[in-house]
Amino acid sequence: PREKIYPYGIPTRKDFAVRESRRDIKRRLGLDADKQHILITGGSMGGGKIEKAITKLQNHFADRKNVELIVVCGNNKGLYEKLTSQPSGGMKVIGYTDDMASYIKASDLFITKPGGLSSTEAAVSGVPILHTQPIPGCESFNANYFSARGMSISGEITDEMLRRIDVILTDRRVRSAMIMSQKNYIDPTAASRICALAELMARNG
Repeated sequence: PREKIYPYGIPTRKDFAVRESRRDIKRRLGLDADKQHILITGGSMGGGKIEKAITKLQNHFADRKNVELIVVCGNNKGLYEKLTSQPSGGMKVIGYTDDMASYIKASDLFITKPGGLSSTEAAVSGVPILHTQPIPGCESFNANYFSARGMSISGEITDEMLRRIDVILTDRRVRSAMIMSQKNYIDPTAASRICALAELMARNG
């Protein structure tokens, strides 16, 4: 029944919603605060075409010293070993981290598979999103839902997508519009509202 449905959204840890200076977060993570950072993940186990995407991004930004890639490999040890065996001055490689909130909030663009939780975490953090490599089904729906509402862009890393990435990094109005759409559709207080509802239902039996 409709009255039993509570559309609060996906709950996220409160550190994603805590507002901090992006420059301060970058300094805390050992990043150059004067550079723009593109965070890339492929899910905790890695995502199929991520190496090709990284190569295209590296080539595109090779001559731009003000842009640095951050790749979080998660549990994908093969990807971590491959990327760290070929050091690149324009890329920082991270294995597993329990501080994704800081890395997301430090980023000027987050490139990720359109998983529900990671997408919500980025939107709560107020970071522009590029969704790529969706698993057919729910992730395709997630990508379409976000992009149709201006909360992300979606697609493979093509020349046209690289141009769109350039626009996000250089045009403050485009970034602000995407972040505003995220605020309009994603509730950062979902976790506390769900807890409050659970407590109320427990008290009322």
